[in-house]
Amino acid sequence: MELSISNIDIFKKVFESIKELDIVDTNFEFTKQGLKIENMDASHTSLVYLNLSKDFFESYTCNTDITVGLNIPVFCKILKACRDTDSLGITKNKNDNFLCLVVSNTDKNQEFELPEMEIDTDKLCIVDKYQYIINIASDVFNRIIHDISVVDGSNVRLTVQDNNILRWSIEGDLGKTSLETKIENTKHGESTRQRLTNSFSINFMKKFIKSSNLGQDKSITLSMENDIPIKLSSDLGNQSEIKFYIAPKID
Repeated sequence: MELSISNIDIFKKVFESIKELDIVDTNFEFTKQGLKIENMDASHTSLVYLNLSKDFFESYTCNTDITVGLNIPVFCKILKACRDTDSLGITKNKNDNFLCLVVSNTDKNQEFELPEMEIDTDKLCIVDKYQYIINIASDVFNRIIHDISVVDGSNVRLTVQDNNILRWSIEGDLGKTSLETKIENTKHGESTRQRLTNSFSINFMKKFIKSSNLGQDKSITLSMENDIPIKLSSDLGNQSEIKFYIAPKID
């Protein structure tokens, strides 16, 4: 397997957002189609799914499927050493027990070898059938999360009202607040339209903020259904995406 990356900035931010979920060790799955990562945080409250197609990279070659277990904080440390003008090459030979990363520019070539790890993970069955699929600008989402966090609450309740209003409400140590936004870009999924209300951890919503700014059109998609995890996704372009699933709080 061999690949090279020219858009270092986005690649770095993608993995920083994964690290925000406190995911330490995870499997990198390299296939002919690209790179995939799927893992849950330690509390099993959230799941991240990353799909970087081969077109995301400057060059990409993978003749056989390869799974490499790596430590995310260490991987991110190496990426931090890359300047935005650097190029990054990643290779994995079949018989090697490490992943090789080469950071290069006009002044230097620096090589890293990351030992691969044996990581047991279960493939999760995700139900991608949602009643409401809402597109929202990244800066609007970030501002909403910031504004409702001022009361120091732990859970935010999302309610879709009949008049296409999305209500965000939260109660905390400093009081309670609610905020209503008009749903402009909405499409209904396969379910019969019903009143929708769910509560989610505000801290995990905050952790998605880094990913929300990565979208090709600077927007994110919220997919919601009663009593199942909310999906927050960003289109990274070139048939690539990052998705976060956050489990609802049970009242």
